Amino acid sequence: MLNKRYQSRDWVGEWYKILKQRGENDLCSFVRGTRNSNGSISNEVEYSFSHSVMDGTSAIPHYLNKFGEKSEPRSTSYKKKIGLIKAIRLTLKNLTVRPKNNTKWLVSTDKKIDSLASYGRLSLSKEETIRFKDYCKSQGISENAILMREVTSLLFDLVENTSDEHTWLFPVNMRGIANKNNPYANHSSFIPIDISAGSTYQDLQDQMKEKLKSLSYVGIWWVHHIGILLGLKKMAEYSYKSSLKNFWLGSFSNVGEWVADSPTFKGLGEEEAWFFATPGSKNFPVSMVTLTFNGQMAWSLRIHPAISKEPLETSVRILEKLKKKITSLA
Repeated sequence: MLNKRYQSRDWVGEWYKILKQRGENDLCSFVRGTRNSNGSISNEVEYSFSHSVMDGTSAIPHYLNKFGEKSEPRSTSYKKKIGLIKAIRLTLKNLTVRPKNNTKWLVSTDKKIDSLASYGRLSLSKEETIRFKDYCKSQGISENAILMREVTSLLFDLVENTSDEHTWLFPVNMRGIANKNNPYANHSSFIPIDISAGSTYQDLQDQMKEKLKSLSYVGIWWVHHIGILLGLKKMAEYSYKSSLKNFWLGSFSNVGEWVADSPTFKGLGEEEAWFFATPGSKNFPVSMVTLTFNGQMAWSLRIHPAISKEPLETSVRILEKLKKKITSLA
């Protein structure tokens, strides 16, 4: 009976429907375009989809198929089976997950997103991408740890309580661990990553490894399925209560490396770059997404208008500074 309820709907997607009912944005933005020599983008084509329908890791193969490249959602590299007892223990251990401290912004309003594709987009060249990846390998540090540290230091110019630890929501793919009948449905859980002004690359990498190893994201996945037992009304109550007291730095995603090179792919040329931005809200006001397409690493940075008077200009400026820092490392 419970499995039937589990498969009956996209329970993670229901949380985004609840956000929409409260007047928040539930749409993800997908943009493809052509990289210019300075990393800016031209010839952009905009698309959107509701996060209640699919996540970023399934949206990429969805659009690849749409443009003529055969693809399917990827499964996690974690292959060990997680038994019922262990899953219950992980769930109970992660019933309450919240940011270490609420992030307080210098600007705080009730503005909502009114332009879905209004966010910073910037792409490295293939050569710059290779040099950055080589640098990461030579230092034994992941690109996620470096990018998280550097983009956070730039975002701190917008933060009031910079002496506190802040928390990113870092999505984790659950495909292969907890499968839905529809492989394109939401299969995302997350781990919370705490960061302060003094955090080093190694600090963040160690924290990511530790939390992934703990499998806390498996427990968090099942916590987000409480609707199976308690129903949609109780989910809406929990979502509203959480919106009043939990204010994260935002979501930080890396959706991986993707290649489209078949003769049937309707591409935009050698310099094509892809970008995603998650819905965002006052509780998760920053969305940072890394996507490497055909060898070019691209960054999307959405800054919610509730925390900035010039969110687009600010996000573009931060990405330009990030690029300068990253290319100086390699």
